[in-house]
Parts: sequence; structure tokens; C-alpha cells
Amino acid sequence: MVIAIRQAVKGIDNPWYVVVNDKGKIGARKFATHDGAYNFALQLRNPNSVSDIGRNSRNSSLEFGRYVEHYIDKYVRTVCKPNTLRNYQQITQTHILPVWKDKRIDQIKRSDVIDLLLSKSAQGLAPATVTSLKAVLSSILQFACEEGLLESNPVARLGKFIRKKDKKPRKASLTKEQVAQFLGIVKEEFPKYYAFFLCAFRTGMRLGELLALAWEDIYLERNLIEVKRSYSGGFMSSPKNGKSRLIDMSEQLKNVLFGHQKSLKKNFGGNLPCCSPDLNRPHFNTIHLVFPNRKSKPMDGENIRHRIFYKVTKKMGLARFRFHDIRHTFASLLLQQGESLHYVKEQMGHSSIQITVDIYGHIVPGSNRNAVNKLDDEKVTGLKVVSSAR
Repeated sequence: MVIAIRQAVKGIDNPWYVVVNDKGKIGARKFATHDGAYNFALQLRNPNSVSDIGRNSRNSSLEFGRYVEHYIDKYVRTVCKPNTLRNYQQITQTHILPVWKDKRIDQIKRSDVIDLLLSKSAQGLAPATVTSLKAVLSSILQFACEEGLLESNPVARLGKFIRKKDKKPRKASLTKEQVAQFLGIVKEEFPKYYAFFLCAFRTGMRLGELLALAWEDIYLERNLIEVKRSYSGGFMSSPKNGKSRLIDMSEQLKNVLFGHQKSLKKNFGGNLPCCSPDLNRPHFNTIHLVFPNRKSKPMDGENIRHRIFYKVTKKMGLARFRFHDIRHTFASLLLQQGESLHYVKEQMGHSSIQITVDIYGHIVPGSNRNAVNKLDDEKVTGLKVVSSAR
């Protein structure tokens, strides 16, 4: 058995891992400090000790609860974003482990999965939540298949056992006049955040993307903004679909951001505040945030929601308007002024045009209703409709 201590990304604040290779079977455990990893490695090197990550995690009689810990440490923490990690932890702790924690992983049958999903639906869980639960279960058990613990994934093809999703209500959006009213209130009562909210309404950027926006991403001479990263839960990562995108910048936004930059330099001693976040990702360099807090770090999204956004929406009487609905407002206003769905798709950063059509197609249902008339023969004229009076 080979035991190694290493860091995925070198740095004093980055975690350490004990990696075990037991005759080709590899496992790893994460530690916050080198001392913790070193002490654990010493225990493993004791001939009388048994490595629960190098051996037991590969044992088909392993309890499901212990395997979930192994799966999250080895796969989710390494591959997934922080928000996904939190979602997986919340779903497993709330809905799965209370039922299956001590159940042997090789004893989980298809009927057990069906019973669990149906019971959660019967308890009133939303279809979307049950679908997420199924997806997490499938990922865990598929990982077990790939590690040789199971011959097949018992969660495969169980969609028919999930109640059909309720039809989603149409996204809330503001009119152009309401947007002007919203920004007017912000400018009067929260002037320091005017540039932030103007950027939100003029670009449709997600909250995390706004928090992570850097001056290096703004091309004032080309009137473009490049969305490269997102900030959430203390971490920076790639945007939602994993790709950067370019957004057109309006003249008003360009002028406001230029003035905002001057204010930042004045407040930070003549220089733009520099941010060096702990990203655990080597390709992220030091950046200069457009909307930093007083410590030059990203602002707190929840703080913005509660201290500013909800106060403004309450004053306007917008009870069901969410921060994310600013993004829907941006797309809706573009479509209402005649922009194409493809253009909106590119500005929003959707991974496919189908997503844009599904969400916003209803906004332009009759925009081309007269197009079919252009296919008619030129001599064909409108028919006179005669009522069939008796």
C-alpha cells in the first residue's frame, strides 16, 4: 500500500490530501492542515491499521452513509462548484441519509429507490426537489459502479415515478418605466450602489457574475463587457455554463462605470482596489473588482438583497420580484424592442437557443404572424367574409 501526502494546489491556506494506492485501488481524504494529514498517514502506515479510504470504501458491504462521505470528498469537492457541493450535502443530509445511512450499499435495490422517491412525493416535496434527489442518488450509485462496488445503477430510468413538474409561472419582469423608477430610487437613497444596479439592468448579468466583475473584463473603447467568472459562497469559479461571454455595453452604462472608477480610485488612495481571492484554482490571477467592499473583496450578495434590493422593491410594491428577475427584465425588454432570440441568447449566456425560446418565446408570439402572407400569390386578395344568416 502506497501512501502519499499532497496538495492539489500549493498554498498555505489550501487543503492537504492523504492519497492511498492499495494494489491499484486509489482513495483520498482531505485535511485542513498538513499536521492533520501527516498524523492520519502515520496511522495508515501502521501495519495493524486498516485504511477506510484505500480499502473499505471499495468494499461492497460498506454502509451507504460512509460511502457518501467518500463520494463527496473524492468526487464532488474536486469536480463540482461550491454551490453544487452545498446542494449535494443538503440533499443527502436531509432526504437520503436519514433513511439509508446504515444500509449496505450493495443491498440498495431498484425497489428501494422507487419507494424512496414515491415517499418523498407523498410527503409533498416539489417535483423539482424529487428530481434533484434522484439525480444525486444516481450520481452516487453510478460512482459506486465505476469503482466496482455495484454491477448496475439501480436509479437508471426512473423518470416515470416522479410526478410531472408543475408548469412554471412566467418570469416576472419590469417595464422600461419601472426600471427607470427602480434606478431612480437607488440613485437617491443608495447612490453608492447605483452603478451596480444599472449594470445589472443593462447587462442581465447574474448576481454572482456582478460580484466577480473586474475592470480587466471591461473594454471601454469597444463598449463590451466579458463575463469570465462568478462569485458565490466565498469562492470564485466559472460562469454557470462554464464559458465566458461578451455583452454589449450601453453608452449610459459606459459613462456611469467611468465615473464609478474615478470614485473608487479616490476612495482607495488613488489606486483601484486589488483583490487576491483564495480560489484554489491556479489560472485565476489577481484582479481589480468593479464592485468591491471596503476590504477590496467581493461584496456579500445577501447583504445587497436585504439592505438595498428588497427595500426598493417594497417601496415600489413589487412583492414577488426577485433579484434574478432583473436578468429576465433585461431579456424581456430586448425582445420587446425587436431584438432576435439569438441575440438575447448570446447576451444572456444560455448554453442553447432552446433555453432562450422556452423561457422567453412567449414574449414575441405574434411578431411574425403576417410573414405567411408573403408566401401567397400576388393576385390573391383578401376574401370577403359573408355571415351565414338564415
